[in-house]
Amino acid sequence: MLNASPIFRMSEFPYTTQLQAGLGRINENISIIRLWEEGDTVSSLCEKAESSGEFPKVTGRRLRNIVAEMFAPRFLQPDSTPARNLNRLLNILPQKAIEQVVYLYTARAQEIFHDFVTEVYWRSYEGGRSSIENVEIRNFIENALIEGKMRKHWEESTIKRVSGYLGGCCLDFGLVTRKPPSSYMIKSLYIEKEMALYLAHDLKFAGLSNSAIANHRDWGLWGMSQSDVISQLKSLSIDGHFMVQDGAGITEISWQYEKMEEVFHAVA
Repeated sequence: MLNASPIFRMSEFPYTTQLQAGLGRINENISIIRLWEEGDTVSSLCEKAESSGEFPKVTGRRLRNIVAEMFAPRFLQPDSTPARNLNRLLNILPQKAIEQVVYLYTARAQEIFHDFVTEVYWRSYEGGRSSIENVEIRNFIENALIEGKMRKHWEESTIKRVSGYLGGCCLDFGLVTRKPPSSYMIKSLYIEKEMALYLAHDLKFAGLSNSAIANHRDWGLWGMSQSDVISQLKSLSIDGHFMVQDGAGITEISWQYEKMEEVFHAVA
């Protein structure tokens, strides 16, 4: 099983309703990233977004909510490294890989989405199922309430809304298509090689050991087991990004790049 890392620690009550501020919103996230500059606060970024003309159909209040409650938790916390990296990647990665970087940071910020994808979506896919029913999303939330993953009890209306948010977020990131009236058709999602290279180094520069990198839970967002991760890393090693040796349950990686900027150059 892929493990959580202490670098990305879950809070005592990890599940929130924060997805209501914005689901995948890939285009909006990218637009805000293009406006972001080093040193920007949430307040200054809101002002930039309002004056940019990039969001003509969004009210000022709604736009401030998008920046503060959707964008900031994903890209500005605990520091601005995600924003800094994505800003740099925008001009060198293909669109699909960019979308997967947004997907990664959305799932990291929204634990309920991360767990739903790994615990419900991919298990359904691996079980050979073609769809996920709305009632399954609801059951996932109700079980989480029993397990004490929310700070306080969610009312019926909240459970219904968050069920919709989870399904909608999966739609935005291409995990599913809608199947009226009450289910979603499962699609396959394969990790882009640029995304895999970025994620491996993102975990390395966060201080994780080689074994912890190969076992990290974030790979599960693409349905990858430990053996899948090692195969992916070996594939990347053919291009000279690093050397990978695996045997007797031990994964050894000889890294070539010393900092993320070198990874950006390699991707470009």
